[in-house]
Amino acid sequence: MMTLGLLVLKTTFFYFGMHSAAAPSTTNTVMLVVTLILFFGTLIFFMWKKRSK
Repeated sequence: MMTLGLLVLKTTFFYFGMHSAAAPSTTNTVMLVVTLILFFGTLIFFMWKKRSK
């Protein structure tokens, strides 16, 4: 389940990253930043959860 979520986040990050590079706009940049925040937020939460066990 975690691998699938990671794959989806990386694919979304790649998609919005490519669109931001090809056609820079405010919407693409915002979506890229939101995806990055979700990616790192999930990573930090997973690390915190594994640390406390």
